[in-house]
Amino acid sequence: MPELLAWILLFAGSHACFVLLALSQERHWQAVGAAAMPVHAASRGRLCGYAGLALLYGVAVAREGAGFGSISWCMLLFFGAMTVALTLSWAPRRLRWAAWLLR
Repeated sequence: MPELLAWILLFAGSHACFVLLALSQERHWQAVGAAAMPVHAASRGRLCGYAGLALLYGVAVAREGAGFGSISWCMLLFFGAMTVALTLSWAPRRLRWAAWLLR
């Protein structure tokens, strides 16, 4: 059970990082339906998104070792980016919580 919980938390972190990276683009910010993008929201979203992905890499390598940790991190990148892309195309307003974080 703790192993499954760790994977779920790593995936949730990957998803959140890619949401922040996506909302750093004006087009996705408008698709979410938030108000006008604040001046520093794009740079803050990119910084937090990339820093979070680097942190997730460190956690994955610390948990699984260098070999499998790197592979599992790449898998987390794929699934995190895929879920954000699907959410932005079908129901972008569900990501409004992240726009609130970047204000």
